[in-house]
Amino acid sequence: MIEAHSTNDRGLMILRDELKGMIDDFGRYNKSGEQSNLISSWSGVAMSYNRKGSGVMNIEHPCILVCGGMQPELLPALASDSRAENGFLSRFCCVFPDNAMKAGYNSELLPDKYRLSWEDYLSKLVNMTGKTELTLSKEAEEKYAKWFDINAKITNAEPSGYLKGVYGKLDIVSLRLAVIVRGMSMVCDGDYSKEITADDMRAALSITEYFRAAALKVYRKIFCSRSAESQKKRHCVLPSQKHRPDRYQYFPAASNQPFSNQGEAVRQELIMDNGQWLMDNG
Repeated sequence: MIEAHSTNDRGLMILRDELKGMIDDFGRYNKSGEQSNLISSWSGVAMSYNRKGSGVMNIEHPCILVCGGMQPELLPALASDSRAENGFLSRFCCVFPDNAMKAGYNSELLPDKYRLSWEDYLSKLVNMTGKTELTLSKEAEEKYAKWFDINAKITNAEPSGYLKGVYGKLDIVSLRLAVIVRGMSMVCDGDYSKEITADDMRAALSITEYFRAAALKVYRKIFCSRSAESQKKRHCVLPSQKHRPDRYQYFPAASNQPFSNQGEAVRQELIMDNGQWLMDNG
C-alpha cells in the first residue's frame, strides 16, 4: 500500500467490492500493520516503510480512500478484533439505505449526456494542477461553528464508545466534504473562488448528518440483536436519546414518523439562519 502511494502523492484509493475481503487480508502475508497505517493516515499522520532492497519509503501527507460494500449481516465482522474500539470502524462514513423493493425490468438506457458529463467532470479533476488553499467565508464559518457546538454536545452526551468516536470525527468529515463541494463548483460551474461559501457548508453539513444517522443504523446492526437468543449472548447499550434524534427525526421527509419530544428539542437546536433546518438543502 505504501509503495503504491509513493508513486502518486495526490492519494490512493482502495476499492473493494467486498470490504470483508480487505479485512480478511489484514496481516495475511506479514505483520505490515495495514490497519494501523489506515487509522493513522485518516488523520494525515506521516507513514514510512522499510522494505528490503528498496530502502525506506516515506509518505509525508498520506491520503488513502477506502471504498467498498458489505452485506448488513456481515457488519459484525467489520467490528471484530477490537476494530470498534480502536477507532478503525468509526472512521468509516457509512451509506446504509433502508430496505427497498427490487424494481422491475426497465429497458431505458441512461442518456449519453450524463455519461459524458461525468467523464468531463473526472477529466477536469484529474487535470487540475497545483494546490489551492481554501478558506471559510464569514457566513460559512458561522454555520460551521454553530453546528460544531451542537455536535460537541451530542458527542459528550453519547454513552456508546463507537458512536462517540463517529460523532467526534464528524467535525473533520464536514470540513472535508465542504472542500469537495467547493471543488465540484470549481469544476462544474467554473466558480474558482477560494472561499468556501455558506451554501457549500450547508450542503456539507447536510451530508454529514446523513452519515450520523447511518452510523446509528450500523450501531444497531452490530451491537443490538432483535432476537432474544442473541440478546442473551451480546449486551447492548442503546445510545442516549437526550441529545440525539433517531434517523426519522433527522430525515422526516423520508418517513411519516413524527418527531419525539427529544427529537423536536434537538431539531430546534439545529435550526440555522433564515429558519432553515440544517438538513434542509433549500
